[in-house]
Amino acid sequence: MFAQKSELEIREIKNKQELKRFYGLYVKEMVNFGTPQHSYKFFEKLFEILGESFTGFNCYYKGNLAGGLILYNYNNHAYISFNVSNQAFREHRPNDLLYWTAIKLLIGRGVKDIDLGQVEKNSPKGSHAYGLYKFKSKWLGELHERVYFRWPESKDKGESKEKYKRFRSVWKRIPVFIIKRIGPKICAQLGI
Repeated sequence: MFAQKSELEIREIKNKQELKRFYGLYVKEMVNFGTPQHSYKFFEKLFEILGESFTGFNCYYKGNLAGGLILYNYNNHAYISFNVSNQAFREHRPNDLLYWTAIKLLIGRGVKDIDLGQVEKNSPKGSHAYGLYKFKSKWLGELHERVYFRWPESKDKGESKEKYKRFRSVWKRIPVFIIKRIGPKICAQLGI
């Protein structure tokens, strides 16, 4: 595996210092993606309350944080909930090593079902969504249909997608110090 040979190092998120490092990269990547982020307190509470059901890893390349992953597991099920990577180190494929580390650990715990998160199967080639689909499909899992619920029901589904694109475009241009204050409030209202 290329990632194992590229001087990458995995550190489990077992303390607040590693959690804060993950959060710093998470905020940066959410800004780049154009999406509001959860607060640090949200992650801190997950870390404290979930205990053994919370697992996280940071991946370093020559001492620099290259990526991070947080998952939850309970009984025989696990869900990879947050995965971020520093674009400057993507060529070293930290996500490959993060997923591989998580999968090995979960199998060792006796987990039978691992949810790698949602993808869009019919994404246009070259899009972020297509890259995500290609990355996750290489783990040879089963693909399940993603279901959306909206209230009130939108008459024009394409219109809401365009509004979301415009929001993301604007969000990327807001200064980070403002995003850090308002992002968690928006994220909490959206229920994501």
